Order: sequence, then C-alpha cells, then structure tokens
Amino acid sequence: MRSYDLAVLQEPHIYRMTEVCAHYGESILDIMHEQLGDGIMSAIDFKLTVEQIKGDKGKDRVLMTWNGKFLPHIEQTV
Repeated sequence: MRSYDLAVLQEPHIYRMTEVCAHYGESILDIMHEQLGDGIMSAIDFKLTVEQIKGDKGKDRVLMTWNGKFLPHIEQTV
C-alpha cells in the first residue's frame, strides 16, 4: 500500500522506519553504489523478512532484511 497519510506516519513503528530512512538513507545509498554501481533497488520485485534475534547483551532485537531487485542506471540516448 502506498501512502503519505500523516495519520499513518504517526504510528510509532512506521515513524521509526521513516526516521531510519531519513537518517541513514544517504549512507545506505553510498554503500549500494560502492558495492553495486549506480542504480536503485526495485520496490516492485521486493521481499521483506522480519526476525527476532538476541543482541550482544541478550536483549531482543529486530532483524529486517530488505531484498529488492537491483536496477542499474542506464543512460538514455536519443
């Protein structure tokens, strides 16, 4: 579901996910470009897995894996 409803963004988990993208998005993009080259991750062919794991101090943590098809940048020529 695509949504920009401000009421949805006030839900704590969705807000935190948005915050992660806002704070770390540029760094994630830099790493993707360094490892894969210039391109984007597709949200069409996309899978997300969520797991509960134990952290270093035994506390519960969430491990989310975003698995999206990489679409390399292709220069358009006329």
